[in-house]
Amino acid sequence: MDASRFKFRAWNKKHKFMDDDFFLHADGRIFDRAAITFDTPHTEIEPAEDFIIMQFTGLHDKNGKEIYEGDILHCGWDVGPTFGHQSFNVIFEEGEFRYDAVDGSGWMRWEDLFEPEIIGNIYKKPELLEGSCNSKS
Repeated sequence: MDASRFKFRAWNKKHKFMDDDFFLHADGRIFDRAAITFDTPHTEIEPAEDFIIMQFTGLHDKNGKEIYEGDILHCGWDVGPTFGHQSFNVIFEEGEFRYDAVDGSGWMRWEDLFEPEIIGNIYKKPELLEGSCNSKS
């Protein structure tokens, strides 16, 4: 990933939508645009307590969509003599991205995955994390 272009998105827990119009302060505080009313004619910001921040991996799926932490990918994998298809949850942990198998069978490196496709994310489609998602071909 180009280190000069860190990108983030946020899940708004209160209103249940993915938000890309927020401010991330250097100290980690998150601010969102305040609701504009007649007595506040200028765009203002206010602390956002209900946001979950997710970082862009710097990678794209097979359709050109940006892959973020929290996305669920369905793709093929190939490690030595074994290969298959299954779904993976994108996780950022200990300074690196990891691709954890939804069925709990382990994790993969990006280099071992092929034709990844975003099928959802853990906030909009949490049901994709329940059990195995290996039935998609």
